[in-house]
Amino acid sequence: MSRIRFPSVLVLLALLLSVSLGAAPWSGNDTSANYISSEVEALLNDYSAFLSSGTTTSDSSYSGVVKKLVMERRSFYEEFFDKGLVCDLVEIKSEFLFEIPAEQPEADALKVEAVELVTLSGNNRLSSPEDYPPVKAARWALTQNPNNIARRRIEAYLESMIEGVKETIENGFEVTVVLDHDLLIRRVNGVLQIAEDQFTDENPIDNPAGLDVIVWENGNFIRIKPDFAKMPEALLYSTPVQQMGKPFLEADINTSLESASVLGNYNRTAARNYINTYTSNTSKKCAGTSILQDTAYYNPAYQTQDCADCANYVSQALNAGGIPRDSTWKPYTYAWINVTGLVNYLQNKSYAEGVLKYTELTYGDIATTSNEGHVVMVGGLAPYRYSAHTNDRKLYSWSSSLVYFYRIIY
Repeated sequence: MSRIRFPSVLVLLALLLSVSLGAAPWSGNDTSANYISSEVEALLNDYSAFLSSGTTTSDSSYSGVVKKLVMERRSFYEEFFDKGLVCDLVEIKSEFLFEIPAEQPEADALKVEAVELVTLSGNNRLSSPEDYPPVKAARWALTQNPNNIARRRIEAYLESMIEGVKETIENGFEVTVVLDHDLLIRRVNGVLQIAEDQFTDENPIDNPAGLDVIVWENGNFIRIKPDFAKMPEALLYSTPVQQMGKPFLEADINTSLESASVLGNYNRTAARNYINTYTSNTSKKCAGTSILQDTAYYNPAYQTQDCADCANYVSQALNAGGIPRDSTWKPYTYAWINVTGLVNYLQNKSYAEGVLKYTELTYGDIATTSNEGHVVMVGGLAPYRYSAHTNDRKLYSWSSSLVYFYRIIY
């Protein structure tokens, strides 16, 4: 496994609310909201650096249990890359946005609510794109004497897949985890100390189960740990090549010459570049919701569908890839801004076909959740990652909540 580097990091902070604290630990000059906020800022700055490097110059800023938690988090992220993504973790970065609620539950403690962006950088272990399981599966499918149309489809898949995997091998990749924290801070011997830290990245739209979840019970933390072996990327390496390759053949049995005749018009690179450009990994949320959205990154040429922009954004990327507008599919028709409307339109026009497995997708293809309430586009490969709006995601680790898959065949 490659050596892990942990640089110093900056902490992004928003001092949003004033707070009045009258209890003894916050007495005297400490009752100044600005003073308290600056102390919390320094504390979270050190927390980010501690998580990144594994060391701290302010040992008294953490309870014994929280110090163990920080080291557990570092081990967790390394295991996530090793077993879940089958890659090597290289770097951890952390930044916080926090607020101090006006109402405090305890007189001798300070509750702080924060959102943390944890950016994990890594390298794929592959020495060649040919070693990536989906590439092996497609190569195997070609040996099964597919018809000419199926062969063309598989060859086109391989071309874009190999390009995407090669890019990851050469440049590495990042994934970001967005965490909601509830921190409990006490003053011990005149120094602010994090006594408890409970957090989760659960989100009902595209991450209902959560990846990175810590709960606090009886003065200790409990990790709600996922099964890394069942993560989408890990399953690629444990699935037999023939089993993974069969859907390439099954999905093409009824392919029509008409829909295949225009194969190659779609500019996957342009679609991928678009979907990865006008979005971000953000801590900002639509007011009163858990929906992640930062319109500062959106293309100003388009109107925003506030807090429901996923289909609008994917339509923009598909259009950037060359799929032409018409009277049914254009901004801001039902087919353009609604997930079901978009999928039905693409299939009715023979611009997309449903496939059985996400391994049949390459960048520029799309996927939806089970209720077709959310749509995303593949933005990165090896590991599979997607980009989207609401939730705003940029090259986010592939989610098992995505269950319907559509390959663009325009």
